[in-house]
Formats: sequence, C-alpha cells, structure tokens
Amino acid sequence: MELRQLKYFAAVSRCRNFTKAANELHVTQPTVTTAIRNLENELGVALIDRATCSPTTAGDELLRRSALIFRNLDIIKEEIHQGSFGKEKLSVAIPPISCSAMYPIVLGSFVSAHPEIDVTVQDICNGEVLHHLLGGDGELDGGFVVGSSVTSPNVDYVDLAKGTLKVLVSTRHPIAAKPAAELRDLVGEKILMYEKGTSYTELRIAEEMSQQGLPFQINQYFHNISTIFDLVSQNYGISFTMDTTSPSLTHVTGVAAIPFREPLDYRVSFMWNRASGKRQGMKKLIRFICDYYKAGGAGA
Repeated sequence: MELRQLKYFAAVSRCRNFTKAANELHVTQPTVTTAIRNLENELGVALIDRATCSPTTAGDELLRRSALIFRNLDIIKEEIHQGSFGKEKLSVAIPPISCSAMYPIVLGSFVSAHPEIDVTVQDICNGEVLHHLLGGDGELDGGFVVGSSVTSPNVDYVDLAKGTLKVLVSTRHPIAAKPAAELRDLVGEKILMYEKGTSYTELRIAEEMSQQGLPFQINQYFHNISTIFDLVSQNYGISFTMDTTSPSLTHVTGVAAIPFREPLDYRVSFMWNRASGKRQGMKKLIRFICDYYKAGGAGA
C-alpha cells in the first residue's frame, strides 16, 4: 500500500468522479484508475462502487483511517518546519474562567524556561477537564481543576491554593453598596452563567442555595465570559467570579466583585494522568506550577 494510492482513492471519493479526481491531482485518469485497482487487489476488496463512484463500506473505513494518517503526516511536516520535532509534547487544560490567570504562566514562563517541551493548552471548562482526566481517555496529560475531591486510579493531583467565590454586579446595583452579600440577595435576580452545567461556580451556588431552601434559577447562559462581564457592567444581570479569574476580565469598568458574608471558599488543584506523570516533561511542569504557587503566585 502506497500513500499515493491512498491520496488518489481519497480524491475519487471526494470528487465522486475519476476524471475530476485526476484533474485535481494533475495526473491522467488511467493513472488514478490503475492505482485504485491495484490497491483493491492488494486488499482483496472493492473500495469504490463503480456505478455511483462512491466508497463502499470497506472504502469508508479506509477513508476514515487514512484521514488519520494524512493528519499525522501534516503534523510531522509542521513540527519539522517549526523545529519542534522530537520534543516531548504535553496537552494541558486551563478552564477559561476559574484558572485563566495561569495562561501566561504556563504558555509564557514555563514554555520559555523549557523550550524542549511542546505544550498545547486547551481552554475547556472545569467539568470537561475532570471528564477527560478521570475517564483516562488520553485526551489530556493534565489540567487545572476547581473544587474536586479525587479518588481515581487514573490520576494524581496536588492542591495549590484556595479562593473565594464573589457576586459580580454592576457598580449601580444595590448589592455593590454592601460590604458583603447574602445568598438571599440572589433571589429574584437575573443570573447570567457560563456554559450550562459545566462550571464549578454554577454547581456550588446551586448547592448552597438549596441547602438554605432558597430558589435558584439561571436566566441565561453564554459561551463567552467577556460577554457576561459586559452585560453585568450594563446592569443587565448579575453573575459570579473567582479570585483566580484573570485580571484582564475582572477589571472591567462598571463592575464590582462583592464577597459573601459567609465565605464560599474553593480550592485550585492541578491534576494529571498518572502515566503522563512519569514523563520528564510533566514532572518539570508539576514542579514549576508548585513552585509558582509556593512563591505566592495566583493568589496563593
């Protein structure tokens, strides 16, 4: 089996026509036909339905698997071009709300200090980080999480710092004039939240309200946290924020972050896949993050 044959087969499957595929590939139609026939002979199965020029069931499977081959080839070419080939690769998640202050630390300070490690950061919510790491699907090597007590054979973790949830209101809102907010102050307010069912904040506030017998309902969800801050500044509704939220978000004109009278504390942890934790790159990242918090970073 040759890459050229797979490339021709993919082109015919996409164009649904041998001649159009040949024109796209800048070769003759007999060249394409012969290459695919030889591939079918080698595999012992028809890959193209000649009546419709569409992939057979076996052809669909080959298309799916060959797409991964071509994608990996593209990655290898890009890595060689950028000079990153051979680097240890780490995939790390940073929830965009709760731990966004860590972006410049990981992507700036750590990457600069360790050019031998290629770090990819995923901006996924707290719930998704837990889903991937606890599920052991290999999508992530590690990630920052908030408020999770972990008992899983797939992961290890280290507690880094504590924080406190705050009510996010317009400076014109009555709550902004208070030194501290009460949970009952939230009753009847228009509450704006990020990504339904994915954030630690939503789960924690809902739990606290339930324990006090208070009604709690999210009025609107958003995909962009900056939209929430903008709407709060216009007194459209209220939301919540954390000590570990990036200052670039929290320093919005017309917005105030008010603590609760009974503090709603949380903790930030870094969690990693146990297999990844045996690699030198992850060991360096874990040590770097722990040292950063010990030195007083990120509100530790």
